[in-house]
Amino acid sequence: MKRLGVFLMVILLLVPTGVQAEWSMFGKDANHSGVADITERTIQKRTPTVSWDKGSSSEEVYSWGTSIGNFSANIIGDEYDRNVLHIAYVRAEDNGDWLRGYLVIRDGGSPGKVMWEYDLGNIRDQSNQSLETEFNDFEAAYGTPAIADFDNNGLMDIAVTTPDGRVYFFEPEIAYNSQNEGYDAENNGESWSYDSDITIIRSNPAITSFNGGNDLVISGIDIESNEIKVIAIDGNNGNELWKFEEAGSEISSPSVLEDGSNRKVFVSVYDNTNLEVFSIQGGSKLSGWDPKTIGTIVNPNDSNQHPMLPSIVIADITDDSGKEILVPQPPATDSGDSQLWLFKENGIAATGWSSAYELTGGGDMDATPAVGNLDSDSDLEIVAVTWEDPGSASDNEITHVWAIGNDATLEWETEYDTDSSGGWDNDEHAISSPILAVIYDEDGKDNLDVFTCTTPRCYALDGTDGLDGGGSKDYLWYVSLEGRDNDNKIFTSPAASDVDGDGLLDFIIDGSVYSADLADLTLKSSDIVITDKDGNTVSEIEENQDLVFYPITIRNDGNHDALDVDIEVRLDSLSGPLLHTETIDTLNSNSITNLQEFNWTAEGQGEHQIWVMCIVDEDENEEVRYDNNNASRSILVRPQYGLDLTISDSSESIDVNQTASFNVDIINMGLRTDNYTISVEVMNPHWEITYPSEISELPSNVTTSFSVSFTPGPNVTSSVHQFTIIAISQGNTSRSDSVYVNIEVSQYYAVNLEMPLSNQRVFPGTTLYYPVEITNNGNGDDTFDLYTSSDWGAQIRIDNSPSGSVTLAAFRTIEAELKIVVPDEVSVDDFKEISFTAISQGNDSVTNSIVSNTSIGIMMAENAVVDVLPGEKASFQIEFLNPEEDEDTFTISIVSGAPDWDNSISPINVSLSSSEKGYTWINFTAPNTAIPGTVYTMEFALSNDQILDKLNVVLEVGSIRGARLWSIDDVDLAYANPESTVYFDVRVVNYEGTSLDISLDYQTNLMPGWGVIYNNESTWSKSIPSDTSTSVSIGVTAPSDAEAVETVWLRVIATVSGFEDAFFDANITVNQDFGVSLSSEGTTTLLGNVTQLATVSITNTGNGPDLFEVSYSGVWTENGNEILTFDGFETKDFTIPINSGLAAPGSQSNVFFQVNSTQSKIAGNPKIDYTNLSFTVTGMKSVGSQSIQLSQGESSSFDVVILSLIDSDSSSTRVITAVNGEVYWWTNFDNTEEFEDKQTLVVPVGQPDIFSFTVAVPSDAMSGNYEFILKITDYNEPSHISTLVYNLYVRQNFDISAVLISEPSSVNPGTTADWNIRYTNNGNGGDRITISAVGVPDEWVYSFTETVVEIQPDLNQNSENIGFTLNVPENQFPGDYDFIISAQSLGITVNLSVNLTINSVYQLSASSISIADVTASSGETIYYQFEVTNNGNTADTILVSSTGSMIIASSTDFQWTSKTIEPGVTESNYFKAIVPQSNDGPWNAIVSISSTFDENMVVNLQYSLDANLIPDAGIENLELAPSNPLPGDKVNARFTVTSKNAPIMSVSYSIYIDGSIAGGGVVYSIEDGGGKLVTFTFMAEEGNHDFKVVLNPNSQLEETDMSNNEIEMTFTVEGSSKWYSASGNGNLAINIGVFAIILVGGAVLYSYSTRDSKSITKTKAAPIIKESSVNFPLILNCGQCSSRVRVARPGSFRCPSCKVVSLVDSNGKIENTGQETPTEEKPLSSKSSLSPSKVGKPASSINRRSRMEEFLSDKVVEEKEVEPKVELSASEKLKLLKEEAVLEEPVLEKPKETPEVQTEESNEVEPEEVQKKTKKKRKGPPKGGSFGPTVGGF
Repeated sequence: MKRLGVFLMVILLLVPTGVQAEWSMFGKDANHSGVADITERTIQKRTPTVSWDKGSSSEEVYSWGTSIGNFSANIIGDEYDRNVLHIAYVRAEDNGDWLRGYLVIRDGGSPGKVMWEYDLGNIRDQSNQSLETEFNDFEAAYGTPAIADFDNNGLMDIAVTTPDGRVYFFEPEIAYNSQNEGYDAENNGESWSYDSDITIIRSNPAITSFNGGNDLVISGIDIESNEIKVIAIDGNNGNELWKFEEAGSEISSPSVLEDGSNRKVFVSVYDNTNLEVFSIQGGSKLSGWDPKTIGTIVNPNDSNQHPMLPSIVIADITDDSGKEILVPQPPATDSGDSQLWLFKENGIAATGWSSAYELTGGGDMDATPAVGNLDSDSDLEIVAVTWEDPGSASDNEITHVWAIGNDATLEWETEYDTDSSGGWDNDEHAISSPILAVIYDEDGKDNLDVFTCTTPRCYALDGTDGLDGGGSKDYLWYVSLEGRDNDNKIFTSPAASDVDGDGLLDFIIDGSVYSADLADLTLKSSDIVITDKDGNTVSEIEENQDLVFYPITIRNDGNHDALDVDIEVRLDSLSGPLLHTETIDTLNSNSITNLQEFNWTAEGQGEHQIWVMCIVDEDENEEVRYDNNNASRSILVRPQYGLDLTISDSSESIDVNQTASFNVDIINMGLRTDNYTISVEVMNPHWEITYPSEISELPSNVTTSFSVSFTPGPNVTSSVHQFTIIAISQGNTSRSDSVYVNIEVSQYYAVNLEMPLSNQRVFPGTTLYYPVEITNNGNGDDTFDLYTSSDWGAQIRIDNSPSGSVTLAAFRTIEAELKIVVPDEVSVDDFKEISFTAISQGNDSVTNSIVSNTSIGIMMAENAVVDVLPGEKASFQIEFLNPEEDEDTFTISIVSGAPDWDNSISPINVSLSSSEKGYTWINFTAPNTAIPGTVYTMEFALSNDQILDKLNVVLEVGSIRGARLWSIDDVDLAYANPESTVYFDVRVVNYEGTSLDISLDYQTNLMPGWGVIYNNESTWSKSIPSDTSTSVSIGVTAPSDAEAVETVWLRVIATVSGFEDAFFDANITVNQDFGVSLSSEGTTTLLGNVTQLATVSITNTGNGPDLFEVSYSGVWTENGNEILTFDGFETKDFTIPINSGLAAPGSQSNVFFQVNSTQSKIAGNPKIDYTNLSFTVTGMKSVGSQSIQLSQGESSSFDVVILSLIDSDSSSTRVITAVNGEVYWWTNFDNTEEFEDKQTLVVPVGQPDIFSFTVAVPSDAMSGNYEFILKITDYNEPSHISTLVYNLYVRQNFDISAVLISEPSSVNPGTTADWNIRYTNNGNGGDRITISAVGVPDEWVYSFTETVVEIQPDLNQNSENIGFTLNVPENQFPGDYDFIISAQSLGITVNLSVNLTINSVYQLSASSISIADVTASSGETIYYQFEVTNNGNTADTILVSSTGSMIIASSTDFQWTSKTIEPGVTESNYFKAIVPQSNDGPWNAIVSISSTFDENMVVNLQYSLDANLIPDAGIENLELAPSNPLPGDKVNARFTVTSKNAPIMSVSYSIYIDGSIAGGGVVYSIEDGGGKLVTFTFMAEEGNHDFKVVLNPNSQLEETDMSNNEIEMTFTVEGSSKWYSASGNGNLAINIGVFAIILVGGAVLYSYSTRDSKSITKTKAAPIIKESSVNFPLILNCGQCSSRVRVARPGSFRCPSCKVVSLVDSNGKIENTGQETPTEEKPLSSKSSLSPSKVGKPASSINRRSRMEEFLSDKVVEEKEVEPKVELSASEKLKLLKEEAVLEEPVLEKPKETPEVQTEESNEVEPEEVQKKTKKKRKGPPKGGSFGPTVGGF
């Protein structure tokens, strides 16, 4: 606990208490990382648009950067409702001869309103000299404002440095007006200021914590003393904390390394041509940085070069522990290039950064680099921006953007020329520093991208490739800033954050904000204005008063116009009643509009929400966000009468004998005093509830309380019971409110047993059952254990199965039975009592028992307990035997207890012989009124002359489940007339303990055509309370055609869910009905003097047979009387002869016609019908129809009958003919004679004759109906005129023609084809045509301009043009397609054939499905896999070919080079290449995939291949010293192992003397073109000797040339001793002794090195600061198995072959081979592998081993400074621990006796040239010492 307390105290002390802003300073933070926070959404590749721009020439930005903060806490006035951040920078404007600066804070949202501004005064240096020229030339600027809560009071502060060295701290107080969203600075808010007495024009302050809060550190130059100063200032009071001074004429912005409570400030300083770096702590410079001289740079005051020093960046870049210091170095000369240095905190070069990374060809650097993770590989990359002046005639400069990996390798480099139009030579200097942000996340969710600016553009570059993220462009997007030329170039660094609150990243650039080019419809509650009719803003209103809604403001805060926006205003919810709707066609970006004014009459008491919603099509209006498209405002509606009920505590728990009480508050929401009726709604009636029935005289807006008490009855279950407390206004009963209360009732336990019949008489050997009712009388679920005795086979059974327990719900009963088997050997009157016991499991003290008594008799009931349902029958079967010795007659009688029901005994008397058994049945019929649950205990007796035996039985009225239908008056038969209704009164009974929903219907198929109603309604459905009934009057209506004496069956069905249906049945017989009906023509025209028949239709409308008496009378007919027989509903025609004689044409007369129903008269309900028949005389009548049809040009004759009706003796007379009507000239009587200039016919008198007339229709007659009238006039009696009217229909001639006006020749798939068709009506009448297309494939879409067209025959307007458009699918096959355009007129069909040719489209795509850039070993076969897709619409033969250097250098091939691919099909292919045996890579190949049929359709894939460089190891410069040794001399052999073509990580060698192996070893880390000196020591022996060195003896190192791997020389040792003796045998003992000591030492060393099977990790001595010439990745030989391993970086690696883990240092040295050994004779070497469970041996063990080696050595070992142990990263340690269990124990090689070998560095080798720039990042192995297989190379 003490440790925890100390830990927490340290944490509290280390964490700054103040708050910093979102982008609080230059570079975002004190480390200058330049990384923006990740926002909810990303801009992707959609170019942002300017939200606002204040940095034009009218208001230029004059600070090196922009800061972003949140000053919401500083805002006073109206409630601040803007979800934005705030932007701070310094601007300047001319002030006479001076330039004057202003610190500005702007609203981040559009339009960027000024929130606060402070006048910083004229721009001058510490000597009061104007800096206008320097500022206008962009050589100087204000430092970036710093935003933080410096005084820790919860309000945001802002600090700014001025060029004359003043530091101002402000705490702005900002007033806000929500109506216009405007700001008004109340005061300047100055907190304090500090005078630094330096000039600050090229640096930015940094925020850090020196004493627990937010403090400030600044840097500048003292131009009077030519010194630089760094000053730390207390952020809370402005006191100087410390000051650092040093010589120098320029200084960078300070960067701060924050390590716990330590703060180390880093600055770059220009002093006397050199760039120096200081690390300062507490005002003092630190060791290693006092200063660290980086190198020569160009003077920053050089007008052609950089105006400022780029700042130092601090980040954890490499795998080294802790953060590194990134130092940008501008070039040393005007034409030179910039460099990047990376150091550890102590000033030592970071791993892999022994030398600077040179940005070759990049030119100068002003911008501070940014550091972040660009590719999600957990490693940070460095992004640097440089610029170069090509020096050509053009004024354009080139900007370079570099991404450098943490291992000092180039990830990518991009360059662009912004091509400023300003014409100034330095317009395009890349002064602005880059920032990193997630812009495009489709290539990685958290991959950072680059945003960088050079006048006048800013580019967004994908972090993975510096371009378009795999796209076709050179950038993601760019923006051009307006007016950024000439004297207004971009030098301020951008910042990024979501400043407008839309969830998307915004970019702040030079006084402008660029945001996503999206609409953003925004609604705010404050934008909804509600007023009364007088225009007063209201928040509450009286009910039924009118509210006015205006204005309601709709905003588009986005940067893109919103189109077709539907606005809905709804009440109370987003789906509530619609109050208003409106459509806004276009709402421009960053603008507002108001809805039209509308009204609403307030209704419904209480608080309402007025919802305003913007409804948009998301596909048409892509928005920044959609969650701000709705807003609401509340309005309180106060009624005349109203209320509100509330309850604070609505739940309580009680026992059944307790009372729950609740206090309810009621408030009068109305405007008048009111009374309220109180009630409680309950679901369970078994409660006693107490409450006031009324709350009286409650004034408006006053609250009072009342109490409601609940006491449960004994039958209330243990559960939560809910009640509704209701209050109703008496002033307006439609106003009410309610609250719910919940009462939990505790459980109690009880059980009851009922045995309806506890004693039975039975025969011996009988099995009988005692029914037992088990009732849970507790108020909750319970389980009961059941017990009985074992006598007479007693057993408890439930549901016909033995049972020992039963679970019952509260107050529920279950039927059980006690089974008893009577033994055979018992005698009459024997008996047995057997108990039945139930015990509660919930409370075992709750128990109940009952006892049965079974006795033996001479009579028994088969079932002594019988149930009967109301309305049903029940029987008892009684069995008895004759106990007498003689035959006798026995009687069964009911002694007592029988109900007053119908009953019978059958048979009553039974004769039995001795011991014979007899049977009698006693039957009962229960009325439907029998009460369920009633129990009748009866006693039956057996007797002859006397009572012989008695027994008891029980008859129990059972409970009916569900519902029943009972006739109220026992009527189930009725008689009905057709169309009459009869009624049955039925009682609907609910026999359940709960209410039932019961529906009535009837079986329709039993009585088709009949109607049934229930209480005069067509349906009946009702909820019937428990154990109650209701009556229903069922009306049955017979159909009108119901036949007499027909009988139908009525079945009414009662349906109840969960129960069986119940029925009511009745029979209805149809009575006979009588009726008669007549029908005839109104007036009949008669041809005079000719007898004709008039017809009358007679119908028996009755439903049965009848006899009709028919009578008629009139002038023109003889009177008649007849009797006719009719069936029910039968109709017959009756005819009457009529003759008018010679009555004149036009004469009229009537006939009276009457029908009597004789059967109805007998029935006492006579039915009669009659009519008058009218007749008119004519002298001319048509033969056939008077409606005729003819076609155009058709002529036809028609007959008429004509006679004269004059009273004349002459047999004929003459009539004058005429034709009238609209087309009278088409018609003429045939065969007329001209008489007295008139056309006449001679016709008979009194006798009809046939004549004809002809109708000739003109050929141009239009279709239609025409009328003409034939007329004849008797020449001798002109008053005799007869006419005949004809209707002529001229048939329509349907003639539609179709002609193609235009048609397409051919189209491509995915396009449309258009036809224009003219339809002409050539017929003689109007026509309507319906147009359709036939034969068009189903998936094609087509349309007509019109599908139904009316065309008239008018010659001027008898045609219509119809357009036909066909959409051809994207993938449609080529060919000719035929369709039919069908026009269906009213009479004919016209088909027009059309043809469409679809062109063949050849289109293909190809994509790689394997890595495109491969590096592999020579001779390895590489397969570049790719897929080819035929995107055309026809089969295509695809050709594949290749070009490039790979084809020349390597053997290449394809899987296939030609293949026919069907449309839509994808085929895979590969391009095979063998890695060349040369080092002149990389090699490139372009694979071209082309279409055979379209030479322009070519897709290229690019591949590159590189070989792992193959070195050439060589050996040279073999020397012996002394060259002429004497016997016993120590000889040093020296030779150099060299490498060409590539570096060599390790190579072995063997040394032979006189053909015998004398030694050997391994040489490590030889640079390309370099060498290592090797020394071998041996003792000279007399004689001639051959000395030979063989390099790479086992060929484990792959080489390009093995011929130079040997070197040898001969030498002579004069004397007589052997080579191993220096001076005879005297030295032999010494040599043997030394050799023995070496052996013993080796054994001891081996013992220590293998103790506990743990290998030793040794570290070498190395200088503290030494630049390594080794460049990773390296190819090393595993120290265990000598396999080639590719190692990406210093640290741990695992061999993929033998799985042994080794360590390699930054010099390429493998660390598991032991400590470097000084020169000695034949040293022992131990080769061991590194155990994964330990990465180092305890120090004590290492020291013991070192001392032993020193003891065994023949010389004193020079002490060397030991290089620090290689620390493993956390990931390395984790992987080691995970693999500890699976890796094998290390295999230790047996020590070998070998002479000592010492390697030395050869001549200094120049560092390897910086790798070439690449556009694609080459991924290395995973960082952090991963033991995965990728570490092992290929």
